[in-house]
Amino acid sequence: MHPYTSLDARAYWATAVARKGAAASLDLWSPKFAISREDRIATFGSCFAQHFGRALSERDFNWSPFEQAPAGLSLESRKTFNYDVFSARTGNIYTPSMLRQWVGWAMNKTPVPEEIWERDGRFY
Repeated sequence: MHPYTSLDARAYWATAVARKGAAASLDLWSPKFAISREDRIATFGSCFAQHFGRALSERDFNWSPFEQAPAGLSLESRKTFNYDVFSARTGNIYTPSMLRQWVGWAMNKTPVPEEIWERDGRFY
């Protein structure tokens, strides 16, 4: 006996997707609420999650990049300096507690740490 014994067949990749095909997999997830194109959406996350903002924009959803690139910055430099990757240029955020930490700093709810490290002329 293992903790997965009581799970429905749709909880497993093989029985829910691989054997059925993608078109038959539409009942895998039931959202708790709908997101409309008018709702303001922010994205943060990992290297995988960075594609959500672009996909939402391409589908005419109201994705919000809050940290705008300086006027006149080339597309190449925007990419280099991570503009329009997430809603703010935080870099990858892997856990809810990391996101909470960033939100606390942004909302002035928690003090930003004073630690600064310098290596090879870069400051962290």
